[in-house]
Amino acid sequence: MRYQILIPAVAFLGAVGACTDQSTSPTAVTEIMPLLSVEAAQRTEVDGLVHACGSTPPDGIKITPGGTLHIRGAGNWNQWVFGHPLLDGFEEIVGDANINLNTGDGRAHGVRTLRPDAVEGTWEIRNQVRIGMGGWGVGHGTGELHGMTIKVRGEGFHTQGQNVCNPSNPSSRVHVTIIAPAASG
Repeated sequence: MRYQILIPAVAFLGAVGACTDQSTSPTAVTEIMPLLSVEAAQRTEVDGLVHACGSTPPDGIKITPGGTLHIRGAGNWNQWVFGHPLLDGFEEIVGDANINLNTGDGRAHGVRTLRPDAVEGTWEIRNQVRIGMGGWGVGHGTGELHGMTIKVRGEGFHTQGQNVCNPSNPSSRVHVTIIAPAASG
């Protein structure tokens, strides 16, 4: 039971170029911007899956009297599959969690770094998870994603049989909102 609780808690917690000033990524953000919804004033809503690929041992684990599990510095990596060039890629997460082993209730928080395959840049996301209830996060873009904001809401890891990077691990349905700065002009 402990490990069944631990895996979702840790899991949610989520281009090479030549020397030039030009972007060498397969699709520059300026080419992707038309994919952002105009009617939503530079706001795009996208649904997809985050697949739990694997994890690394945490920096620390302890159980306090009363049965609360405390996890510190847990790491994992996930694959995002959304069918959207600003989101499809791999992420690394480092997070902490506190889980009541008697009830299964708990909370986790982490920092996610998502590296979309199609752009030179990352999404840096701070995330909160309520064990068994899903999670949410907000972050900002770096590199070609600079100036954009990302909002993430997930259902929690429970979707079985669809994981493309590790079929023995679960996946999560996730809703993302990308907010781009208003175009000047």
